[in-house]
Amino acid sequence: MFARGIARQNQILTALTVAGPASAPTYEVTRRPELPPLAWLCRRQGGRFAFSVGPGVELFDGGLFEGVWTGPFGDIGGLEQACHFGSGALLGAVPVFLPPKHLLEAIYLLRDRRSGVDHISNSLCFCLADAGIVPGHPFFAVVEAEAVDNSHALTRLGAAMGNPVIASSDDVVLLRLGHNNFTVSPTGQVVITQRYTGQRYRSFDAYRRMLGDAVTALRENAESPLRRVPLTPVVSVSRGYDSPTVAALAAERGCQEALTMRVEVAGGDDCGTDIAQALGMRVREVGHAAGSHIPTLRFAYEDKLRAKALEFVATTGHGDDIAFLNFEPHLANTMLFTGAWGDSIWERQSTVPSGLPVRTLFGKSLGEFRLRVGFAHVPLPCMGAFYPHSIARLSRSRAMAPFATGMEGYDRPICRRIVECAGVAGSAFGQKKVATAPNPLNRAALWAEAVTCVMKRYGVAVEDGADASGIDTATAAKTSPRL
Repeated sequence: MFARGIARQNQILTALTVAGPASAPTYEVTRRPELPPLAWLCRRQGGRFAFSVGPGVELFDGGLFEGVWTGPFGDIGGLEQACHFGSGALLGAVPVFLPPKHLLEAIYLLRDRRSGVDHISNSLCFCLADAGIVPGHPFFAVVEAEAVDNSHALTRLGAAMGNPVIASSDDVVLLRLGHNNFTVSPTGQVVITQRYTGQRYRSFDAYRRMLGDAVTALRENAESPLRRVPLTPVVSVSRGYDSPTVAALAAERGCQEALTMRVEVAGGDDCGTDIAQALGMRVREVGHAAGSHIPTLRFAYEDKLRAKALEFVATTGHGDDIAFLNFEPHLANTMLFTGAWGDSIWERQSTVPSGLPVRTLFGKSLGEFRLRVGFAHVPLPCMGAFYPHSIARLSRSRAMAPFATGMEGYDRPICRRIVECAGVAGSAFGQKKVATAPNPLNRAALWAEAVTCVMKRYGVAVEDGADASGIDTATAAKTSPRL
């Protein structure tokens, strides 16, 4: 299924190729200190690949990367085969682009069909800004109408299925390329090159050991003295199942810092301070951006919250990750472990298919915030779960029965076994599902404003004078920053 799915996606991508003369690629990499720390963009024109990178992007002889991976930091040659959390590119005989190994974020490729120029970035806003796709440009309206919904449809299907085209017109096409490594040739051909990443776990001990070893490998990579800026491991902790599981694994492998949120949502308290302390971690409590008492998570972003929410809305996500906002003072230059996607893989009756599909609207709007603040995001439940069937069987196995609660829709014996065996009382977690991410009612109405606001980080000053026919020459020169 994996090979067939990738072949179908490559057929779609081949049809988008704008023919041009073949040549060997040439590379230029410019560090731009005014950019968000972890943002990067590549402008390809023919065989010339010109990169602009933020001050926190790591540069190597033969590549660039923002984030961490399960291998030695000094071995960039092994990055293509490693499980990595972050994005970048290897600059060899043909460039290989590396999206995060989950579908919560992606690499975006915007192609001008007329000129054949590509704009490739880990930021949707950077792509649009560099191409001069601003309010008033015809394609901006297409992206506003289609990109978020089409991204949701794509991520629901997983990394090996679905159409990576999320918006298109006669002149411009926008791709969302998640999880799978891909190449872009000097002639403009885009090819997904991802190799098979499946594995099976025959016992709880084997699965748990894999997760723990991944934490160790990621920590060693993050803390490497070879880095321009070493990253401190940090864990988010709540009173649910998923983040306490990740915290237990991280604490066991030497991670000491935890973050939690003190907030009451619909009468429920999700603060994980006592759990982090039981694991021997230092914990910092923060409040929720929407206040200390939230009667319902269904509300519109208004007044002061509206301005704070814009960078989360300016994505192909739902804008809900504003729940991370008050962690900001503690996130710069860190590697943040979270339990994101744990509800898909660790539920006892999980039916999640292969490919790490994200089947809800939530959790896909962290990108611009993360690039600006400067931290790597590691949703640990995605580790080793591209093919989830053996994990699901393990959850329902006889060996895990003593840790099953029988609670309909909220029974995660793998989590309960890991956390209880780490010394946390069973009554302290996994008793009631308490969400903290808002379900914003005015996301669509805010999208254009949000993207326009975030574009300013990438050198764009949107001015009056752009009409429905496109951007005039003078405005385009100001809205498309040179590399």
